[in-house]
Amino acid sequence: MNNLFTYGSLMFPEVWGRVVDASYRSLDATLRGYVRRQVRGETYPAIIPGAAGSCLEGVLYYGILPDDLVRLDRFEGDYYVRAAVTVLTAQGSAVDAYAYVLKEAYRHILSAEEWDHVAFEEKGIGRFLSDYCGFDR
Repeated sequence: MNNLFTYGSLMFPEVWGRVVDASYRSLDATLRGYVRRQVRGETYPAIIPGAAGSCLEGVLYYGILPDDLVRLDRFEGDYYVRAAVTVLTAQGSAVDAYAYVLKEAYRHILSAEEWDHVAFEEKGIGRFLSDYCGFDR
């Protein structure tokens, strides 16, 4: 099960393509039981467990190769743990996947605001790509 649910910057092909080497099939998907919050002072979000009824939208990538998982782990850094989750695809299928979840010790970096993917796409992605242009391949 090397599927990966992405919910922030990695949903965008411009970012995804700078981190991984291979091409992957992807579908829109929903993750239940988690909330997505803005990281203070940054353009990207993090997720943490939430109420049972909470859910968020993202992109599911299928069959990630081990070398790309290593790259993704490095990209996400020490603040996150790659956790096993189950997501629901736009077609209604439940799929086992991983998602990068913020570690409990770092919850203080989150704001109370939900992350705005439209604002990221319109304004934040340029800053993100310039700040994080040295992705470790």
